[in-house]
Amino acid sequence: SRVFQHPARPKPKPKVITVLGSTYTEGKVADDLFLGSTGQLGSDLGSAADASTFDFGLSDARKDINVEPGNRRRRRRDGGHKNRSDGVDRELVGLIGEAYVYELFKARLPDFDESGWRSENRERYGLGSGDDGLGYDFYYRDGEGNLSGRKSDVACYIEVKSSSGDALGPFEISINEWEKAQECSEEDGSLYIIVRVSDVLVNPDMVDAIHDPFKLRQQGQIELRDQNMWVHVGAREQVSNVVPDPRGASEAAEE
Repeated sequence: SRVFQHPARPKPKPKVITVLGSTYTEGKVADDLFLGSTGQLGSDLGSAADASTFDFGLSDARKDINVEPGNRRRRRRDGGHKNRSDGVDRELVGLIGEAYVYELFKARLPDFDESGWRSENRERYGLGSGDDGLGYDFYYRDGEGNLSGRKSDVACYIEVKSSSGDALGPFEISINEWEKAQECSEEDGSLYIIVRVSDVLVNPDMVDAIHDPFKLRQQGQIELRDQNMWVHVGAREQVSNVVPDPRGASEAAEE
């Protein structure tokens, strides 16, 4: 009798990703990014940073922010990007957004170097190990007000929120990040800044800088509300269920 043999299954084709106008397989993207500033993507990000005209001292008042409840210390690695198109790698969006900010800061901020990049994504850019539990992605000692817009020496803690779209809609922020924002707001000489980067896979650009979000909330320019297991931030008149403390909302969601 003949033994029936199933035909061999064809090997799946490698996933193809287009980043900054160049096409890569998934593994090749990681390999290129690991080369840092010397790789093709690093070079392209450097060119995009050189073309940026964003005023670092610019800070708008009213924002829409989503704070994610759940594990208080969990750190997202997708750049805080909530809405995305099918097939877009969220971790890749976050990594490229941070790599763009790294290249931008190197080009625009005096004395900024690789030591200022603190998150774990720095390792994927070939710069050694980092820590995702700090509540921020970058640190910069701003002695001249280039980033903070302040005249005095300021310790700046920068969190990057990246999007494959326009980056002007709601985004996520962890409780750990919010607690760091509160700590900076209450400490003289410190400033927490949320930087938003748009179109990271096509034409990355820094489009917004939110200075001291905790203070903005105290001033009524940012409101936190709980909706469908998410904490949203929006204009006061749009808020139907204001959460007095985002930490409380997180702990309640865990119960």
